[in-house]
Amino acid sequence: MNEPDWWAATVADRVWSRQQAQKIISRLNHLFANVPDTRYWILVNACKQINGYNLFFNCQRKRAYQRSWPIAQLKDSSFEQLLAVLAGVRTKYNFTFEYVHFTREQRRILHEEVD
Repeated sequence: MNEPDWWAATVADRVWSRQQAQKIISRLNHLFANVPDTRYWILVNACKQINGYNLFFNCQRKRAYQRSWPIAQLKDSSFEQLLAVLAGVRTKYNFTFEYVHFTREQRRILHEEVD
């Protein structure tokens, strides 16, 4: 790939990642209520069937069952795009991220780049 094509792809990826992060933030704005004695976190699942990632918003009040809502499905997205999306979400919300079905190396990178 020559220089202009590579640059255009990079810009397109950044725009896509920013748009996905804004969509997730708007869904979280709707779901999040800062209730005392409640734990909130985002579960990120690497899904091989869609060659992408699923994101879920979870909450659990003290002495209550856990609840989970799907907030995004990033189909056919790369690991680098996921990093950019999660970094965009991190700018607004400081929830704990839980990573499922990732390799040890990917988890290390996620903890370094996002957490």
